[in-house]
Amino acid sequence: MNRGPSLAEVDLPEGSPSRKTRLYSVAVPIILGFIGLALVAGSVSLGIGSASEPGPGLWPFAIGSAWTLAAGVIAWENFRGETLHRVDSSQRPAIGFGLTVAFILLFSYVGVVPAVLLVTTAWMKLLSDMSWKRILISSSAITVILYVLFSLIIRTAFPDSLLPFP
Repeated sequence: MNRGPSLAEVDLPEGSPSRKTRLYSVAVPIILGFIGLALVAGSVSLGIGSASEPGPGLWPFAIGSAWTLAAGVIAWENFRGETLHRVDSSQRPAIGFGLTVAFILLFSYVGVVPAVLLVTTAWMKLLSDMSWKRILISSSAITVILYVLFSLIIRTAFPDSLLPFP
């Protein structure tokens, strides 16, 4: 019984993503989502705490939630047929290190909120192919969420900047 050509024998149309790219586009959000959900479940068992007394599970919960959300966004982008911008693997550590140093220097001089806005904007521009409009909206949303979560809900004091304004 002839079942036809196997996946390895089928030629892909010109311009379509490779098999490896298609595999990664499915595997990455699934793995990232499972890790995020595991972090959320583990953090709940540690105890998240309250706004006045955060528990040991607060940070793992925040990170797990962010990873789960990122997995959903990646899955949605893949479903819509968008591909991720390719950054050479040798460049990623350098970009990450440089942006981490930039964040530390920025929040020392201008404070945490402007530093988060600037570094997330730079991170998204360097590591994605999103439009400027979308990057600015996303960076602003991340900054507002972090400010509301840490300053207003948890009431965490941000470090003072070296400039005369907060």
